[in-house]
Amino acid sequence: MNAETVDLVDEFGNLIDFRYSRRADDVIHIDDRCTGLREPHPACIADRFAASVSKSFPACWDHNETVDATLDCYTAQGKRQRNCMQASYSQNAYIHVCGGEFANDNSCGTFLEVHKSNGSPYDDEATILSDVHLTTYSTRGMQTTTLPLTYRDPNRLLCSYEEIEIRKGSMVKIKSNSASCCCPRLLSDSRSSKLGAFFCPKNKDFRDGPFSSKLATLDEIYPDEIHQQSFPFCPAFEDHRDLLMCTRDRGAIADDIPLDNPGRFYSRPCQSLSLLDNNEYTSDDLSGTYSNVCPLGDAFQGCGLSSSHSGECKGSDQKFSFQGEIGKVVVLPKKSKDKYGVTFNNGRTIYYFKIDELEFLKPPFNYEIWFVKRTRFERIIEKKKPFRVVYPRCTFDSVNGRYFPYAELDSEGVPLAEI
Repeated sequence: MNAETVDLVDEFGNLIDFRYSRRADDVIHIDDRCTGLREPHPACIADRFAASVSKSFPACWDHNETVDATLDCYTAQGKRQRNCMQASYSQNAYIHVCGGEFANDNSCGTFLEVHKSNGSPYDDEATILSDVHLTTYSTRGMQTTTLPLTYRDPNRLLCSYEEIEIRKGSMVKIKSNSASCCCPRLLSDSRSSKLGAFFCPKNKDFRDGPFSSKLATLDEIYPDEIHQQSFPFCPAFEDHRDLLMCTRDRGAIADDIPLDNPGRFYSRPCQSLSLLDNNEYTSDDLSGTYSNVCPLGDAFQGCGLSSSHSGECKGSDQKFSFQGEIGKVVVLPKKSKDKYGVTFNNGRTIYYFKIDELEFLKPPFNYEIWFVKRTRFERIIEKKKPFRVVYPRCTFDSVNGRYFPYAELDSEGVPLAEI
């Protein structure tokens, strides 16, 4: 396990300050080849700086970022195996182990499985590349096993596979050249004023509107129902939509209601923009006029497109954009000029962007270990742990003009460069 990706706690669950960790600090040194994080090699951490493992660091620990699939390893019993790595696991409850006639059944028990995160053009993410059957009912501390580093076939190895293009499931960052819009002034977080705009659906623990994920469990739904009863109020509508709502004073009919009372105000969808005689767009909810309607999607028909390079808005109107936000690609273009569909809320709603508005975020790891409980009826994924294979290089697929997500071995066990 990588100590930098987990929280260190004591036996009571209290967080341990990092300076009390027994993990030796990495040694930082100058490397003129480095241009950024993991560029051009995994040791790079910044421009001209690289990190190496301390000499006082145990040789048997923390190699999930530098896995070599061509190396052999030893089992806990001291037996040497080809193309594998040691992996340790622990669980503070009994591990699901099948017995009797199901003891060796691959559909019953607990397994460590290797998967390609987000899949590849050759296999999807659910494909089991290799696995090992766990047969210990309980663990006291860490239990060690060995995990094959083969790719569905003894003559294929996991390799240093790198994503080079945006695919379905890829993570992307929205660039600064994407559209910037001007919306009605949003309600302040302090709710000092009850007049303004807000996004629906609203969410107790997350951001609202385009960033609000669909609630899935009772633990999420029950507290959220209480949150929905507070001002401002969202109407009931379809899950696959986002709404921009505006509040209004009830006027003369509410003169006897104090200004700080939510009952004095009501909510409605913000007005869509109308075209004026001067070919500018505006609405009663906006302060200024704009050259066009916001192109971000149906939820933003009450916003204008900012023509300013810096995205500045007029009057009290407020800027909104997806610039700098990270989302997942869920729809690929059917034609080269079509846009990519990106979600910021785990697929509840989708927004579309041109390819030059997206920055592809290469994943820092290329494979994952899944801790899976199997039955004849379902597979329960209890934990995922990423790791990175840095060698061997993948075999080139000369037919399709791209790399396989594995290294093909020749008759002597040597990885092939191309087939």
